[in-house]
Amino acid sequence: MIQAISPKLNKCIVNELNFRSESLSVIVIPILVAVITRVFTNILQVIPVLFGGEAIGIAKGQMNMDTFTPIEKIFVGTIVGPFFEEFSFRVVFFTTIAYIVGFIDNKFNYSISKKVFNLRSMICWTIIIIIIGNSLFSLSHLPNASNFHLYFIAGIVDTIIYIKYGFYAAWLSHGFYNYFSFTFIFSLFGIN
Repeated sequence: MIQAISPKLNKCIVNELNFRSESLSVIVIPILVAVITRVFTNILQVIPVLFGGEAIGIAKGQMNMDTFTPIEKIFVGTIVGPFFEEFSFRVVFFTTIAYIVGFIDNKFNYSISKKVFNLRSMICWTIIIIIIGNSLFSLSHLPNASNFHLYFIAGIVDTIIYIKYGFYAAWLSHGFYNYFSFTFIFSLFGIN
């Protein structure tokens, strides 16, 4: 469909699926960042307990994997799910909006963007795109007011990794982030 609308945009999206670097850091940094982000969001989940409340649960839009085997849980929760989410929200959404706004060279917007966008406005637009994209990413998990921020923070981190290292690094980070969640680890061992 994108090919029919704009072949150049389609090419931009396909280019986003290329490796940006062959450096080992493209693997190591996303994994480390995923672990650090997971520790941070796990702490945020249990902070209410320190003040007499209940831990913040996961969003109701999360897939119910109660009937899955541990291998199926790992496959779906750390490979398939993150692939589709990263492809949809980082590659397609982020790249399309960046293309429309004019960050990616297109003949329609190039002359306008050259006149209108300077470095400051590009940073501002990038922040706006990141906020809108990650709000949609968070809402796709059907959160409530108490856990929206957990998905938003993880989405921001994965978007930054996507911008810096590319799709595969963001996918790797997202997969490891999911793997290290309390709920996911407990479910592998049959603990609710």
